[in-house]
Amino acid sequence: MFYSDKKNNYARVKDKKYLLKSRLYELEKISMDFIRISKSCIVNIRHVKKFDISETGKIVVKLDNNTEQVVSRRKTSEIMKYLESRRI
Repeated sequence: MFYSDKKNNYARVKDKKYLLKSRLYELEKISMDFIRISKSCIVNIRHVKKFDISETGKIVVKLDNNTEQVVSRRKTSEIMKYLESRRI
C-alpha cells in the first residue's frame, strides 16, 4: 500500500513503512495491480482480501495484513467499475 501522511509519501510492506521520494500519481502508473482508492491511498489489488460494500454505498477495502482502508466517495464509482470488469 502507498499512502500520504502530511507532506510525505510512504510504502507499507507487511509491518514496515518506508519513506518514498515519488509522488502517488507516479506510483499508481507502475502496475495495473495498483488502484487508487482515495486522494491519499493506493492499494495493490493482489493484497486485497475483500471489498465490503455497505447499503449506503460506502466501500471498505480489507487487506491481507488485516488493515482496512475506506474508499473515498470520489473513487467509489471508479472502484465499482473496476470490480465489475473483474467479475467472472
